Amino acid sequence: AWTAQLDYTCAEDAQGRRTCRVFYRPELPAGCPNACQYTQLQEVNLAGLELIKPDFTGADLRRADLQDGRMIEPVFAEADLRWLDAQHAYLIGAHLQNSDARNARFAYANLVAADLDSVQAQGADFYHADLSGAKLRRGDFTDAVLRHADISKVNARDAVFRGADLADASLYAGLFYGVDFREADLQGADLRRADFRLAQFDGANLTGAMYNQLTRWPEGFDPEAAGAVFQY
Repeated sequence: AWTAQLDYTCAEDAQGRRTCRVFYRPELPAGCPNACQYTQLQEVNLAGLELIKPDFTGADLRRADLQDGRMIEPVFAEADLRWLDAQHAYLIGAHLQNSDARNARFAYANLVAADLDSVQAQGADFYHADLSGAKLRRGDFTDAVLRHADISKVNARDAVFRGADLADASLYAGLFYGVDFREADLQGADLRRADFRLAQFDGANLTGAMYNQLTRWPEGFDPEAAGAVFQY
C-alpha cells in the first residue's frame, strides 16, 4: 500500500493568463523508481517526472500517466503498458522488449535507440514519435499509428505492421527484412535506402512514397506499379 501527495502543474496561455491543475501524485513504494520491478502501478500519475534508469521490469502500468516525463534509459521490459499515456515523453534508450503496449499512447515521444524487440503494440499511437535507431525486431504493430513518425535506421526484421498507418513516416535506411506491411498505409513515406527483402506489401498503399536506387525490394515487386516514386 502507498499514499499520495497533493501536486499541481501550471501553464500560461498566449495572453499571459496562468491556469493550474491540481492532482494527487502518488508516493512510490520503497525503493521505487530505482527498483519498481513487478510493482502494481495501475493508473499512477508520473507525469513530468525526471528519472535516471528507473526499472519497471514486469510492472503493471496499465493506464498510467507518463506524459512529458524525462527518463534516461528506463526499463519497461515485460511490463504491462496497455493504455499507458506517454505522449511527449523523453524515453531515449528505453527498454520495452517483450512488453505489452497495446493501445498505449506515445505520440511525439522520444524513443531514440529504444529496444522494442518482440513488443506487443497493436493499436498503439506513435504519431510523430522519434524511433530512429530503435530495435523493433519481431514487434507487432498491427493497426498502430505511426504517421509522421521517424523510424529511420531501425532494425525491424520480421516485425508486423499489418494495417498500420505509416503515412509520411520516415523509414529511411531501415532494415525491414521479412516485415508484414499488408494493408498498411505508406502514402508519402520516405523509403530511401530501406531494405524490404522478403517483406509483404499485399494491399498496402504506397502512393507518393519515395524510394531510390539503394532501396531493396522483395523479388518481383514493382514499386512504381504500387504508386511509389523514384528519387535520384
